[in-house]
Amino acid sequence: MRPERVRLGPLERVRRDYARTTKVLCPSMGPYFARERRVYGGRATSFTDRQLRNGVPYRYRIVSLDRAGNRSRGVAKTALPQVIVLFSPAAAARVQAAPLLRWLPSRGAPYYNVQLFRGSQKVLSAWPKQPRLALGSKWKFAGRPMTLRPGTYRWYVWPGIGARSQARYGRMLGQSTFVVRA
Repeated sequence: MRPERVRLGPLERVRRDYARTTKVLCPSMGPYFARERRVYGGRATSFTDRQLRNGVPYRYRIVSLDRAGNRSRGVAKTALPQVIVLFSPAAAARVQAAPLLRWLPSRGAPYYNVQLFRGSQKVLSAWPKQPRLALGSKWKFAGRPMTLRPGTYRWYVWPGIGARSQARYGRMLGQSTFVVRA
């Protein structure tokens, strides 16, 4: 997983004697919980932290100072950066035509297993070699004809490991939904 980023802001300058903001980061979990480190200091009204790890919760304490050097008590903000692996269509997107399902590639995966559900019924299993699958308006699944009808669809993706005939898969890359409108 690649590092993610968190943007804090816009921050309001409430007082006329506002001098600067100091933002302090403290990991919310792990052995360094008690140690804060300064990640920003200055007069900007926003800040983007690019030095994060996905899936690790972070807690920011935002402290402002006036010209006399008095510190505010601070405001806490939390963030849990995560990569959106299944990115198209966007989660809960409304579509009118058959969508192109797209996700981030998984290193070394020779193929993927994509499963599509309408309600609780599986309506498609596919094994594309690329990190995308163009749905059609009609297809066959388990020997039965299927049609992309109005409703909510859930889709899941797993990376394949080894030959497809082995039917071995890695950890699920993600799940998402889209809604087909009438």
